[in-house]
Amino acid sequence: MSTKVTLEYTDAVNGLKAEVQKLKDLTDDSMETAFFEIGAILKSQIEKSMPRSEKEQETRKGRTRKHTHLVDDVKYWVGIAKKSGQRYVSAFGGRDTGYKWGWINDGYIHAGSKTFVPGIHFLEKALDRSEGMIEDAIDDALEEATHE
Repeated sequence: MSTKVTLEYTDAVNGLKAEVQKLKDLTDDSMETAFFEIGAILKSQIEKSMPRSEKEQETRKGRTRKHTHLVDDVKYWVGIAKKSGQRYVSAFGGRDTGYKWGWINDGYIHAGSKTFVPGIHFLEKALDRSEGMIEDAIDDALEEATHE
């Protein structure tokens, strides 16, 4: 009698594993699309949170060129972590402005007057505003994957 119970249990576990794998395969494609949507949501919310300076030109080493504003240099990347294999979204500043993000978000000490200039915390504001939209994008992707 114990052999029959063991076989039924094994069959049930194998069937459950197959269903979970099938669901995982279905959701992987939908979630990839959802992560790109999440990146676009983050980018738009970060752009809405950033100020635009009035500076139009930048002079470096005797060269004058058009000033790149933070809001015009926001990028995002969807990647897969090497160790865990988990998918992630990263939003960041471009080559011309990325190094300024920490100073503007968190604040800095002004070199001339040695006073603290508070940050505007645009990243926190953008994440707070986009939280509901991100959850909706994930829910839509899961619903789409399970109803195919």
